[in-house]
Amino acid sequence: MDQNCKCYSINSSISLQHGASPRYGQRQWRNKEDCWGIREFFCDLTNETSEIQEAYYGRVRTAAAGIHSAWTMTQRFIPWWETKIDPPVMNVTQINGSLLVILRAPNIPYRNQQGKNVSMENYYELVYRVFIIYNSLEKEQKVYEGTHRVVEIEALTPHTGYCVVAEIYQPMLDRRSQKSEERCVEMP
Repeated sequence: MDQNCKCYSINSSISLQHGASPRYGQRQWRNKEDCWGIREFFCDLTNETSEIQEAYYGRVRTAAAGIHSAWTMTQRFIPWWETKIDPPVMNVTQINGSLLVILRAPNIPYRNQQGKNVSMENYYELVYRVFIIYNSLEKEQKVYEGTHRVVEIEALTPHTGYCVVAEIYQPMLDRRSQKSEERCVEMP
């Protein structure tokens, strides 16, 4: 098995990396024809792996001048287990000496039957972690950990700058996202 042939998933968007002619499935291989003859080293298999708790395999081979390489197969890939989640989308608003932090989990690439976006919260137990950074000390402190998407940070010092970052933690998988971009506010 070639170590260079891997499936990747971010927010349940699946890519098979390294190869020109991916095929996927468990029992019967199905062709992904729009990935044939491509020069990129990856192919998007998001739509073909929409059952995120099912196990998938991918295989690729290269072709040049009518000559085909041997098939290279990935290890078993379960999107639900393998997916890495992006940081939460975060808005910070200053209200009466406090900061109101509104968090939103990323969406998966699939839509529901009504055509609306579906949150990662529908598939995973997500815990939000919010950190505050005191500009003068550049010291980060966790101020919230829980499932609420609206967090109020109180008892802030006037005339002080604060930055807020957040991450998502998946307790069942013991995995966390990267931290969001800093949102900074100067308290009046």
